[in-house]
Amino acid sequence: MPEALNPYAPPAEIHEIAENPSAIALRKLGGPAIGLIVLSAMTAPGVILIPFLAIAFLVRVFAMHDPPRMQEVFGTTICAIMWISNCFILYGAWKMRSGTSYQWAYRAAVLSCIPVLSASGYLGIPFGIWALIVLHRRDVKEAFARNAENQAQKISCHEPPVG
Repeated sequence: MPEALNPYAPPAEIHEIAENPSAIALRKLGGPAIGLIVLSAMTAPGVILIPFLAIAFLVRVFAMHDPPRMQEVFGTTICAIMWISNCFILYGAWKMRSGTSYQWAYRAAVLSCIPVLSASGYLGIPFGIWALIVLHRRDVKEAFARNAENQAQKISCHEPPVG
């Protein structure tokens, strides 16, 4: 009798937990990570223009000797900070999704909770809080630590012999 049709077979999730608890723990981060990646990607077209606008602003100030107005300086500074933090959120959300860096995942979650720093504004707050709640779970922390150990073992196995 096929396993899928056997009503007395244990649920598949129990086998997955016994086989790989790290994968189960990291799967809980899938929702907030994808949410942060999508929000960062949605705001990317506007955010990509910010460096070009900042360069145009600086060219106008220095090449044309046109003194900047305070609103322009403040706006350009805020936009540059949002651009940098959006890049951090995107990178940290990617690391959260792959389960490779707890520190970057935590930073991305915290940054997305600050509307001034997040290019998506208030939309990032629920995903950031969701990510922080999941990141504080013991099994998720252990999964990140296991992934870090596995990555360190892979690196040490590929080092050429000295001598």
